[in-house]
Amino acid sequence: MLAIVTRAVPAVARALDILELFLGRPTLTAAEIAAGTGLPRSTVHELMGTLIERGYAATDPGSPTRFRLGPQVLLLGSRFADRLDLAREAQSVAEAVAAECGETVQVAVLDGGFAVCVAKADSTHAVRVVAAVGSRLPVRASALGQALLAGLGTDTAAVEEVVFEHDEAGNDVRSVAAPVRDHNGRVVAALGVTVPATRPVELWSPQVRKGAAELSERLGHQRS
Repeated sequence: MLAIVTRAVPAVARALDILELFLGRPTLTAAEIAAGTGLPRSTVHELMGTLIERGYAATDPGSPTRFRLGPQVLLLGSRFADRLDLAREAQSVAEAVAAECGETVQVAVLDGGFAVCVAKADSTHAVRVVAAVGSRLPVRASALGQALLAGLGTDTAAVEEVVFEHDEAGNDVRSVAAPVRDHNGRVVAALGVTVPATRPVELWSPQVRKGAAELSERLGHQRS
């Protein structure tokens, strides 16, 4: 595993300083950016040139000597907003499914080789599986991960109907999960119920399907 570098990279920090100036004003001149950041005017022009080239900044059409944020910033912001919407809606649906079945419910998204929990509701049983937001499960060894991987396929109808069961490796638990789709039809998450291995999990397949369908609908997905 690669270590996270904690030392600040000056060029990146300077570029972020410039972008953050636009939080207070919609457009800025090079002189205003230099004054706001303390950077030399030549450095401002170099950094703005790179930001413009990458789509994070643009010249103002009404005044070419002024700069504004570019479309790439909006794209990043919309992706972040989408994730916030997903987490909020997922939490609501997870709680509803957990209230119905009394078992632990998780909603996870795909992050590389892992299914990462973004919402959860714990079981009310004395013997239960306790989940944590931010926990990571290997996609190949978890029902949530298998549901997410299925979204990489092309058989949309099959992905929407299949519910995956897994004896989660080494954890003495069993899970059932189903994929969640967004308004574009992409699988963006998976919803699953997890129980101790001593209890049956297949009983909750209908609730998992229902919960995944409800969350998909909230994200704008319409089944054909």
